[in-house]
Amino acid sequence: MDSIIEKITLYDLLAYMLSGSVLLLMILGGSYPLLPKGFLSAYAEYTGAFYLAFAVGSYVAGLALSEISGPVFAIIRKAGIRIGGKGRKEEAFYGSGLDGKQVAKALIKAGLADKTLESADADLLKRYMPYMYGIVQASEEHKRIHNYSSAYTLYKNLSFAFVLGMAVWYRLGILDGRAAAVGTLLAAALGSRAIRFGRKKNQYTLIWFADKFR
Repeated sequence: MDSIIEKITLYDLLAYMLSGSVLLLMILGGSYPLLPKGFLSAYAEYTGAFYLAFAVGSYVAGLALSEISGPVFAIIRKAGIRIGGKGRKEEAFYGSGLDGKQVAKALIKAGLADKTLESADADLLKRYMPYMYGIVQASEEHKRIHNYSSAYTLYKNLSFAFVLGMAVWYRLGILDGRAAAVGTLLAAALGSRAIRFGRKKNQYTLIWFADKFR
């Protein structure tokens, strides 16, 4: 239990709470004109309960965002790889500076691959990446890898929060051109950072995994 608590970072809290609160604020802000007059003043005495409900709701909404945005970002990455070809796929994994033989040697030493494996390609690494990441983050000297993973989740969730928030505003009929432009730019910028941190997580996982089993 202590090791699990130690791995909970500020990024973990922000990844869910912040992204969830952004989505809820966009929904509440867009719905405000639809509320009956005097609604807020009628429930002013329940401010504390409202803040508690908002905090819990933000965390739950953040969890939902994380679950929904994961497959969406996987599709985006696949589309990018398909456009960029094999070179793009190789660059995403081998930007670590390692070659396939070094990683294959580490996989064999870790007991994850058969001794006949001579070189690891991008497809093989994609299959074994969750196992390598699990081994690396369990190492005390490499626990910083968790920060890269948390940062990826944070920016991924925030990006999708703006996308869903704009969808709600569109349904409510309040999404104008300026809000759409700003929201799209924010979602694209945050999504780009998410992809960058996801790539860094993979690359450092490879580097530290190969170093651990060299």
